[in-house]
Amino acid sequence: MADELKVINGYFQSFPIAIERAGLTGGVKNSVKQYPNKNTQSVEYLGLVPRKYQLDIIISSFLENNYFNYRDRLLEVLENGKTGILIHPLYGSVENVIAVSYSINENFGSFGDTVVSVDFEINENTGVPTTSDSVITQIASLGSNVDQQAKRNIQNKFGVTGSFLGSFSGAVAKVNALIEQVKKSTEFIGEAATELNIFSNELGELSANVNSLVSDPIALSDALGSLFDNISGLYASSEATLETFAGLFGFGDDDALLTLDTAPKIERTNNNNAINASVAASSLSYGYLAAVDIEYETVRDVDAVLAALDDQYTRVVESEAEQELKDSITDMRILVLESLNELRLNASQIITVETNETSSRLLSFAYYGSDENAQTINNLNKISDVSFVSGLVEVVTK
Repeated sequence: MADELKVINGYFQSFPIAIERAGLTGGVKNSVKQYPNKNTQSVEYLGLVPRKYQLDIIISSFLENNYFNYRDRLLEVLENGKTGILIHPLYGSVENVIAVSYSINENFGSFGDTVVSVDFEINENTGVPTTSDSVITQIASLGSNVDQQAKRNIQNKFGVTGSFLGSFSGAVAKVNALIEQVKKSTEFIGEAATELNIFSNELGELSANVNSLVSDPIALSDALGSLFDNISGLYASSEATLETFAGLFGFGDDDALLTLDTAPKIERTNNNNAINASVAASSLSYGYLAAVDIEYETVRDVDAVLAALDDQYTRVVESEAEQELKDSITDMRILVLESLNELRLNASQIITVETNETSSRLLSFAYYGSDENAQTINNLNKISDVSFVSGLVEVVTK
């Protein structure tokens, strides 16, 4: 069985993976030239050999509550043929990575503890990490702690007393409300239609089991933890992943306020608060991880994400969550703010210029020397007729 203490977390294409062993091959390309009647040779350096990464990924019922579901989703990611970012636990963020082969051997007598050995190669890149001792890796590790604390929050604060009128039905309604909110949040993008269909079936299974789950806080916490894991693997782009989790920000804000004059009403309110707090923290945690992996074009883009994340952070710290959950999300926030502030320094500023009537394409030529930023100008100014641009226009700094 996998030893939880010897497993390090990482991500591939935003899909969470637990890594037991890691290998790396690389080097340089050289051309060795030898000459007749000479005792020496010359070595010409031809550049780097792109790195190759080998990972042993754990699929364990000890780490994932649904072995077969996690295994199938992992294999889908490895077989989709797409390049993506590998968050390596030792080397940090590696771009343009593609899974080229994997091997898996399952023991029919002991499903629930399997190693998938995966070979990754680099497409049109060197494979050298964009950051060393990556902050993203540290953020991912802190995110795993948030996920565990979110589960414990439900396990410790959620419970249904069968004899309390309305407590069971209220708990079922609350979980079903979350499922409906997840459906809405994951329907906005069509780029992952196949994955969404599979995910929709998984939501259907979760919905069918709600009655039994609300009677078992541990099973409920595991199911919701798997739900968030599955959402995080839906999209190849971090922008889409962030937007999906942002769709869960504020879940529970519209809960009806009950008069706390009976034990059943108190229990129902406490259960709602427990789920709201764990959903708030988990959605923020996954949102944090996606946010630091986005390539921002402008400072305005960074600031908008920062504002949304901080609004959600306020919800968590002002919630009825256990202090350990609040502390874990605060630890994560500190590193996320450092990372986003660094990204902010590298993003373009937005300034306002005045122009005579022209087209956005010609304005781009005048300001940047090419028309590559014409669409950026259109987007910034919400220009519908790109042939006629005049007056005060926002552009990004060069």
